[in-house]
Amino acid sequence: IYDKCNGEVYNPTTHNCTCGALVPRCGSSTYDEDTHFCSGTTIYEKCSGEIYNPSEYYCTDGALVPRCGNATYDEDTHFCSGTTIREKCGGEAYNISTHNCCSGVVYNTSTQSCVGNAVLNRCGTYSYDPATYFCFNSTVHEKCNGKEYNPEEEECVGNAIQIFFEDFEETATTLWSSYSTHPNYWIIGTDTYSTGSKAAYISDNNSSNNYTTTSANEANLVKHILFTASATNYTLSFDWKANGESNHDYMTVYLVPNTVSVSSMEPASEYRIASTTNFSGRDTWTKETITLPAATYSGERFFLLFRWQNNNTGGAQPPAAIDNILITR
Repeated sequence: IYDKCNGEVYNPTTHNCTCGALVPRCGSSTYDEDTHFCSGTTIYEKCSGEIYNPSEYYCTDGALVPRCGNATYDEDTHFCSGTTIREKCGGEAYNISTHNCCSGVVYNTSTQSCVGNAVLNRCGTYSYDPATYFCFNSTVHEKCNGKEYNPEEEECVGNAIQIFFEDFEETATTLWSSYSTHPNYWIIGTDTYSTGSKAAYISDNNSSNNYTTTSANEANLVKHILFTASATNYTLSFDWKANGESNHDYMTVYLVPNTVSVSSMEPASEYRIASTTNFSGRDTWTKETITLPAATYSGERFFLLFRWQNNNTGGAQPPAAIDNILITR
C-alpha cells in the first residue's frame, strides 16, 4: 500500500513521490525527464533533446550514430547483423542466414547461386539463368519462346508450345474413338494423306477415301484433349479436304466438354469451333487455323470431335479427310 502523492495515484515502479511531487525513477535512482531518459535500469542523457535506443545508437557530439556491438558504422553503406558490421549489397541490407550478395545483387542462398558475377537459379544440383531456362522436377529446360511449359504434357516445337499433335503415322485406330451410323465411317489409312503416308478419313469399305452417297449417315471421330494452363490463347490447325455436297454432305469441328457424352449424334451447336461453317467443296488438301480463347479452355479437358454427315441424294467424292492436327499455345 502506497500513500497517494499530493492526492494523486502513481506508478511506483516509474516514479517516486518526493516532497509531494512525482519524480521519474529508473531502477533505484531518479532523474530529470527534461534532459534524461530511462532505458532498462540505466539513465541516459538525451541526445540533442531526443530519446533514443542505446542498444542501437551512440550519442556523439549531439548526433545519433548507429552502433553494432561496441562499434559504430555508416548506415548508408553498412548494416548491423547481430554484433557484426557488414557492407550493404547494392545499397540493400539483407538477412545473412538466408541471403548473400553477388556483385551488388542480393540472392536467396536456398534457391539461387552466385556463379561468376551472375545470380543463377538452382534446380537440383544445377544452376541456370532464369531469363532463358526454367526448372521442372529438378531438371533444367530451355524456355519456349520465353515461356515455361510442362515437359511431361507439352513439347516445344519451333517457337510454339505444343500440347497436342497428330499426324496418324504411328497412331492406332484405338487411340481415337469413332462413332458411326454406317455405311460411312472414320478410319486411319493410307489411301490419302497431306504429308507422310497416313491420314484419318471417311471410308465405306475400310480402305478407300470414298463414301456411299445414297444412304444418310453420321460419323464422329473423337479425341480427348487436356488444355494445359495458359494465359494466352491456343491455336488449333489441321489439314483437310472434303468434296461432298454443299449444305448436305460436309464436315464440321467441335470441342465438347468432357462432361458431355459423345456418340454419332450431332453435338450442340455451341460447341462448334470452326471458322468455316461447313467443310466441303474442296478435293485438295488445305490448312485450317482456328484461335481458341484461353478463358474458355485453359486447364480444362475437352473432346476434339471431327464430324462427317451426308444425306442420301448424291454428292461428290471424296468425303472428309484430316491430317496434321496441331494445338499450340
